[in-house]
Amino acid sequence: MQLSLRNIDFIWLVLMGITIINSLIAETADTNLVISVIIAISVAFKGRMVVQHFMELHNANRFLRNMMNLYFYVIPLLIVIVQAFPAEIADITRLN
Repeated sequence: MQLSLRNIDFIWLVLMGITIINSLIAETADTNLVISVIIAISVAFKGRMVVQHFMELHNANRFLRNMMNLYFYVIPLLIVIVQAFPAEIADITRLN
């Protein structure tokens, strides 16, 4: 997929806008599951956009491309799980 400079600039502006919105949400909103889901969805979307448009993985090894794409589904899922079950996660990861 060949993107023009105009398209890349637009994608970059969208990514920056989402980042600014996420920062505002994180600084002003009370932390709850809904906010975490919104942030997790935006992390997944932004990650996919970066992989698709800036990393040029469309010609890379299929395994590598799939692992990069999977990363942006696993990390947001972990964000939501940790927000939904903080005490249980703390118990599981406690050293003593």
